[in-house]
This record gives sequence, structure tokens and C-alpha cells, in this order.
Amino acid sequence: MKTTSKIALLCSALLLLNGCALFGDSETTSDAAVAADTSSASKAEQEAPKSTTKSKKGATGDAAVQADLDVAAHELVGRASRTVVPSKAKPSVAKSGKHVVVNYVDIDTNSTHATLRKGSSAATPYTAIVSYSERHMRCTGATKAEALSDKAQCQTVKTRHMQEFIRYDGKKWVF
Repeated sequence: MKTTSKIALLCSALLLLNGCALFGDSETTSDAAVAADTSSASKAEQEAPKSTTKSKKGATGDAAVQADLDVAAHELVGRASRTVVPSKAKPSVAKSGKHVVVNYVDIDTNSTHATLRKGSSAATPYTAIVSYSERHMRCTGATKAEALSDKAQCQTVKTRHMQEFIRYDGKKWVF
């Protein structure tokens, strides 16, 4: 199968599984939708494949792959947190009357969840979906410094539930 058709097949599978991070995401504002997604993810974890694939640390089995996945998921979400735009370090700033409005995106690293799935080939024995929440924040103050301080009036404007599709090549997680 050609590489282009493999990518298209993977993205179609992701779209069926509730969103592809490359082409968008599913916006979630209710706790019920997040809970439904979490319950389906825990069912998938229970049905994780049994294998003796060696991990990069030399251990065998699904437990080692799951441990490597957890580490990779936190690395991925940490990278997203550092590179998101606009961030708290470099927010978008607008003036609204006498107040300054600061908008930025905050990645909730505590909401990280990774679901292990069986891969479709020997080259990709496992795939995974890494989920996390992205909060869009709006803070107001008399100045930019005040709007970014701990005393500022901040509110969550929107929460997006993001999903990233990653693969395991037999040695490490690729994302």
C-alpha cells in the first residue's frame, strides 16, 4: 500500500474515532461528553492486545509498552504545552475600553490519557490515541502585567478535547 493511502487510511480511522489532530478536533464543553469518551477509552484499554514485543528498555510485553506509552504521552503533551500559540508567555493582547484583554491557550497536562491499541502490521505493532484538554483563557486588567498576574480576573472561554494519534515502531513511540 502506498504511503499516501496509508496516511489517508489512518486519518479516516481517526476521524471515525472522534477527530484527527491534523485536521481539527472535537470541541467539548460538557462533562458528560468527556466522561463518555473516558469510559470508551477504558474499555479499549481492557481489550489491549497481548504480545511479547520488546520495548526500548529491554522488557517484554504489553505492560512495558504501556509504560513507554505513558512516558511518551506526557512528553507529547508537554511539547504541546510549550509550543502552543498564543501561550501565557506570549499571549494575544487587545484593548477593550479602559481594560486590557489577554487571551491565551493553556494545556491541562493533568488530563493526559493514552489508549493503547493493536497495530495493523509488524512494522507498527501498536498505535495509541493520546487525549488531553486545551483551555482557552481570557483575562482582564488595567494593564497587560495586571491581566497576566495572579490577581487578574480570568475565565475559561472554551475547552477543547484534543486527540493525537501516535504509533509504536517496535522500539519507541513516534509522534
